[in-house]
Amino acid sequence: MEPREAIGIIKRMYKGTPTTDQILALEMAYEALEKQEPMPRIIIEGRYFCPRCKNLMKYPGYCGCGQRVY
Repeated sequence: MEPREAIGIIKRMYKGTPTTDQILALEMAYEALEKQEPMPRIIIEGRYFCPRCKNLMKYPGYCGCGQRVY
């Protein structure tokens, strides 16, 4: 299962009346899965920046914030 597919499933799980703990757990899972979806990095003057947190990246792949980039 791809992260994008799992995100869609989690979004559709809000049926009925979920408990506060269930909502919190689903939001945490949703945020983690969103970071797994690769985003294009920002290149300025030969330096790589994370599109999510805008921090300078020392290495391509994953940013310090956890975002997967390419």
